[in-house]
Amino acid sequence: MTDVTATDAAVPLAERRAEVLDPSVPLEARRRVIAELETGDPLLRELAYTALPEALVDALIAHPSARVRGDAAERIDLTVAQRRRLLRDPRGEVRLMALDFGGPDLELDEADVDRLVADPRIIVREEVARRSDLSKEHVIALLGDVSGSVRVQVVGRAWRHLDEAARAALLADRHSGIRAAAVLARDEVRPVRPAVASRPGAAGVERAGSPTPQPPTPQPPMPPAGGVIALPA
Repeated sequence: MTDVTATDAAVPLAERRAEVLDPSVPLEARRRVIAELETGDPLLRELAYTALPEALVDALIAHPSARVRGDAAERIDLTVAQRRRLLRDPRGEVRLMALDFGGPDLELDEADVDRLVADPRIIVREEVARRSDLSKEHVIALLGDVSGSVRVQVVGRAWRHLDEAARAALLADRHSGIRAAAVLARDEVRPVRPAVASRPGAAGVERAGSPTPQPPTPQPPMPPAGGVIALPA
């Protein structure tokens, strides 16, 4: 049995790193090295956070390992086209990473949102439901989701588009979070009776329905100590 030392193991890694990062090596050869790297290869994790030409990032996005593609989704230098490819990945965890790391400013077209709203993974639908730029149609679609954890995200935004029957259904929903969100949404649109303003001269203003104040009943004077009050003739 051959003894493999740490130095022996480090040499192939250094050679692979040099081949991938050397700009004098043709891009196609560098792409091929990335495609042939196995999931647990430490070079793959290193490449996920290394500045790379767009073609090599494409190679990471096309890697057969979902873990590698998920790491690629964390990159901040992805083009719009690259992130959209990741949003269409067959693995839900990759789609979630692409959506999450894209942030609230991630540009999505209607077809992208249609797919994400109907995504088979609940956690992906939860993430897209948090977006503030959803259309009315997408908000209503998410309100009809089978998962309460998805629906609760859009109750407040959907409320103004609902009729009384739909609102009542949310207030009676079996999911406590949805009932609470519905109460908040209802209270935000419920008219509030204005209070009497506090201003100079307002002390004499009476609230509607308040009883009219009565003057105090005069009390007879108290007799002086040890004496008698003289009554007028």
